[in-house]
Parts: sequence; C-alpha cells; structure tokens
Amino acid sequence: MVPIHEDPNFKDLENMNPEDLQDPLNEDDMDEDEEADDEEQNRHVQISLKPSDVENEREKSPLRLQLKYTPAAVEDPRDFVLPLKLAGVGEMSCLNRAVRGVGVKPRFLLEPTVVNFKTKVIAKGSKPLPFHHDVTITNPDHNAIGWSIDREALDDSKVFQMNPTEGRLEPGAFSTVRVTFNPLEPVEYVCKVPLYLDGDRAKPYLMIEFRGEGADAKIYFDRREVILPCTPLEIPARATFMVCHNGYENLELRPKIANEVGKLPIELTFPDG
Repeated sequence: MVPIHEDPNFKDLENMNPEDLQDPLNEDDMDEDEEADDEEQNRHVQISLKPSDVENEREKSPLRLQLKYTPAAVEDPRDFVLPLKLAGVGEMSCLNRAVRGVGVKPRFLLEPTVVNFKTKVIAKGSKPLPFHHDVTITNPDHNAIGWSIDREALDDSKVFQMNPTEGRLEPGAFSTVRVTFNPLEPVEYVCKVPLYLDGDRAKPYLMIEFRGEGADAKIYFDRREVILPCTPLEIPARATFMVCHNGYENLELRPKIANEVGKLPIELTFPDG
C-alpha cells in the first residue's frame, strides 16, 4: 500500500464561499452501486482515529490517521480515493487521498504467527519440564532464504525459548521450529520477537508473538456447596460431587469433617477409589 502524500491546503476553507459548502447530513443517499463499492473497500481497508485533548494540543498541530490495508488475495490490486470529510462542511478536494495497494506473494511463511500456550501450571522442582509448541516455517520463494530472530528480545522474556533461532531454507522447503514456555509466576506473558530475512536487520520481515499465562497448582470442587435432599426418617440422603485438580499428577486426599458438623451422622466416601 502506497498512499500518495500531498499536504492539504487548508487556506481553501478561508476563500471558499459558504454557499458552496455541503453539509453531509443533507446529502442525497448513494445509489446501490456506490454502496456496494464502499462495502467492498471496507473489507480490505481500515482506518482508525484516536481522539486527543484539543485544549492541551498546540494550535495547528497535525492530526495523524493510521490506514491499514489487508490484502485478501495475491495480485488483487486496489486503487481508490480515500473520502475524507470535515464535520459540518462535507467533501473537499484538498482532503482526498489516492490509495493504491496490491497483494504480493510472501517470501516466507510461518504458521502460526501467534503462538498461544494459554494457561499452564507453574512447574515445580529442580528440573521443571517446559511446555512446547511446534511452528512450521516454509519458503515459497524461488530462491534460498536465510532467516533469524532477535535473540535478545527472546532472552528478555525469560520464559520463552525457540530452537533453532536461525537457519536457511531452500526453495519450496519447510522446517519445524519448537517454541517452549516455562512460566515462573502466575501472570500473563506476552513477547513479540522480530524475524529477519537474509541478514537484513534494518526492518523485520514479520513479528512472531508468543503468549502464555502461568497458574499455581490447585484443588477445587465442581460446585460451591452441596445441598442434601429432604428424606423421611431413617432414610439416608445422598449427594455426589467431584473433586478436581489442576497441576497435580499423583495426589492422595485425606478429608476431614469440620468440628461444627462433626456430631452429625455424615459419612464421606470415594466411589471411584
């Protein structure tokens, strides 16, 4: 996507006849063809505007817009005029911007680009085993490609590792890279690692995002309370509930009934052993 840069001439507002100004609220509705074209463009182009505190900004400070273009297919060119309007004024030719973009075949493929380990239990012990996730990298280009990642960004996370961190792929070849996650605290971890091609570190070709969350091992029940049904005298009331765990491998349960209810004829058994 290459937008045509042209500084708008805001002096046209001062020299414009007020009768020539058009109020967007009174504009006629677009016909069906124009609405269909706009809907098609909105599928590929997004524009976001972050409001700012005008009182604290300097006078005549620029208003910056971020235009995002997401191609849906290779060799699908887009050429259109970005319609910008001033509230209460309408369209102005000096605000229009021509936008051109085309989808090209990628040189390097990585699947997935976001590696999400979700919630994992913090491993305890002298040699905890980290969790792993395999990523597939592919070279769809006609030439061999050398790739590498920023090791410093990966080491700064302290919980994510990647092996290997660099390599070379022949045309049409693919390989598997293993990413490991070893959480240290019960918090959420996010790490973005740049990936470079052919030793060009001026600008990363893509960003790999690693996500994961640590959690302490725990025991919990499938319900917060157990309510026994009403039964006639001498007929026992029964209820079943599940004891669940997260992070324990082998665990022996030794239940103890609280003293407040110890005098009641309550028995607790484990049907499944």
